[in-house]
Amino acid sequence: MTTLFHRTLDGMGELVAEGHGDESVPGRAGAGKVYRDRPRIQLPRPGGADLGEPGLNLRRLSALLGYGCGLSNLEVGPSSGWPYHRTVASARCLYPTEVYYYDPSTVDGGGLFHYDPLHHALVRLRGPEAGPALAALLGRDLADRAALIITSVFWRTAYRYRTYAYRLCGQEAGLVVGNLVAVAEAMGVPAAVCYRFVDADAAHLLGLAGGEESPFAVVTLARSDHVDALPAPSVPSGVKLPALVARADGLGTPRPEEYPELLATDRDSAQAAPGGEPVEIVSDDPAGPNAPVWPGGADLVASVLARESGPPTLLPALDPLDGGDLRAVLAALDRPYRTDLRSPGRMPPVHRHVVAIRVDGLAPGVYRWDGGDLSLVEAGPMGARVHAITNSLNLNYRLAPAVVYLSADTGRYLHALGSRAYRISHLETGALVAWLSVAAAAHGWVARISNGYDVAAARDLLRIPGPGVSPLFQVLMARPRSGARYRVAVI
Repeated sequence: MTTLFHRTLDGMGELVAEGHGDESVPGRAGAGKVYRDRPRIQLPRPGGADLGEPGLNLRRLSALLGYGCGLSNLEVGPSSGWPYHRTVASARCLYPTEVYYYDPSTVDGGGLFHYDPLHHALVRLRGPEAGPALAALLGRDLADRAALIITSVFWRTAYRYRTYAYRLCGQEAGLVVGNLVAVAEAMGVPAAVCYRFVDADAAHLLGLAGGEESPFAVVTLARSDHVDALPAPSVPSGVKLPALVARADGLGTPRPEEYPELLATDRDSAQAAPGGEPVEIVSDDPAGPNAPVWPGGADLVASVLARESGPPTLLPALDPLDGGDLRAVLAALDRPYRTDLRSPGRMPPVHRHVVAIRVDGLAPGVYRWDGGDLSLVEAGPMGARVHAITNSLNLNYRLAPAVVYLSADTGRYLHALGSRAYRISHLETGALVAWLSVAAAAHGWVARISNGYDVAAARDLLRIPGPGVSPLFQVLMARPRSGARYRVAVI
């Protein structure tokens, strides 16, 4: 596990030198998983008004899935790169993340479904008997709770990035988790994230083939705000369901021999027993004094749908960002969320920095964001330094008004979680970036994620002590320029 941390962070140059796949690789996975031989439920078109209703009926579920992880727009025009865009960012818009939904009783009598974002539909995989099996693999009493299961299809990204795809898959799955939690909470549906569960049982429940698709997280949804979103631990019932035989298109023809290190890491990350009580992986920093409440209804919908990463070659607009607006966007990082990793109200061990290059009301320099306040780390012009440590020819950091870095305390994750630390540190940090991206969109900004930076140089820039803390996300914040690419709304 420590080897993969090194290979995909400090040793990324060596990994990149081993080569990439190209777009002409035969047997590439499709844009999404599609079941052809299972009953389907077409979801109604979501609307902002659906967020304000009580319960989790079909319309509310449509809003949760559509705004949380759905296909949001098609991009057309002479400078358009990739046509399909969902409500979260994805490396090259490959979207390896899949989402499944368990409903105890409301949707078609209850059961386990796959969410098909390309057609905004649910596909039935199992009946209500899936509930006890899901509770057993979580080691928690689901009672009347619904749940979302987030997985990753490796080959969809690994055809090009090979071993490095594990990092990208973890990052994107974290973005999806964060977006789903944000939308659920805006709907008044308490959500909690379970990262610790029996992987083999989750794969069996979903009918996943080993090495092809792997479960990463479970988001439990309370159907009343008087109920804790995180189910209480319980003794597993030992429920065993028959194998699920369901043919799905969109998986391509994986070549596992091209990414054996990725598959070995995923196998090593597997847990053989449910998680139980929180392991208290916490930050030393407090939550912000006024942890933001997500806007409801149309405000959140508009921000989620407006979120974008910009064109493949991004030249930021020359307008500076407003310092007050930047603080409001950074406040999105101050919201503790319910999880099986720590007690309520505590923050994940993720350091938050911003490099101010052209921000009105804020002197150029490196700042640390601590519990709702900015602390100066180093003053001075930083655009050229950020650009020098970044190997991205399609991004101009000299023109970027601000760049945000999120760095996980990987040492704490490793100590508490062992081989599962790589996956979960990327998932948690990705959830924070999802909230940051939605907050940026509310101000009309682009939030562009890039991994093409020298990790050791980034540590030096941010003055992060030692290799135990690793910058996992670099996010360029800017106003977009107009160009010859146009987005056609789908939802």
